[in-house]
Amino acid sequence: MQTYFIRHTERLSIEEASINALWDEHKIAIHYPQNIRNEILPNEHDNPSTNPLEYKTKSLAERAIKRLNEVATQGGYVCAEYRNHTGCLIGKVLPHSKITLIKARWQNGVKPDGTTALLKTLRLTDVQLLSTAKSALLLVARPQQGTLSRWHVIEDMVKNLVNRQPIVPTLDKLLPSQQEVLCAEFLRCEEITRVGLPQLAYLTTSIGHTMRDLDIMGISKDGKRIYAQVTYREPGDLASKGKLNRLAEFGKQADVVLLFFCKCEMVERDANGIWHVPLKLAFDTLKSDPNFLKALRVDFWAQT
Repeated sequence: MQTYFIRHTERLSIEEASINALWDEHKIAIHYPQNIRNEILPNEHDNPSTNPLEYKTKSLAERAIKRLNEVATQGGYVCAEYRNHTGCLIGKVLPHSKITLIKARWQNGVKPDGTTALLKTLRLTDVQLLSTAKSALLLVARPQQGTLSRWHVIEDMVKNLVNRQPIVPTLDKLLPSQQEVLCAEFLRCEEITRVGLPQLAYLTTSIGHTMRDLDIMGISKDGKRIYAQVTYREPGDLASKGKLNRLAEFGKQADVVLLFFCKCEMVERDANGIWHVPLKLAFDTLKSDPNFLKALRVDFWAQT
């Protein structure tokens, strides 16, 4: 079964009591009341159909209904967030589950508060509650858009947590945020100097999404500025080429070292002065430290 993420936010336009009921009953829900013309008419009931053909073609509603039917038919592992509830619920939808309509109440929508709303729901089984701290490693990688989304980047982590199976950290299973931490910590190791690169002394900003084109910014022990990008792609990949071009812009400054951590075979410098560094080198260097491996294990943080 595949893995999905669903968010229950203000966009559901239903009152808090309805959200709380979903949480308590371990249900996931979507609320797409539009008719086939993609209209929400104040004087009409919400569209009760679970047939995508009864929603406007290529609309958000049609895509969401298709995805909900996919989960119902094939089953899936799910991580669900609910507004005004800390942490998240993880569980699974069994294959051949039935989509059930339940009544809720509109709030802050195009219809008057308290008007009956119809939600399309599925029930989760084998549910676990992950607190804010325990769910942090998962939620940092949640999809940025969409109500119900396939969660490619997380895949086996949710599955293993739901099935209470240990998660052995391997390079190919690390989240992007974990890869960034891995590379930053590798830069602190003395081993980095053995391949001719400067050792990190201090970070100058938080790792990750602080800047659009950089994942790591810091100062080396010899006073150089370190700018680094991290990706689990090969340098010849189209997306990698775009990242490399943007990273090269930072090389116009003095005393700068540009690093591109990626799926490459060796440490080497390209024509733009960017050092390509194998992610595998960073992982192999740090994997001998049991405490670092423990820090990468989502199931370690998720233990109750």
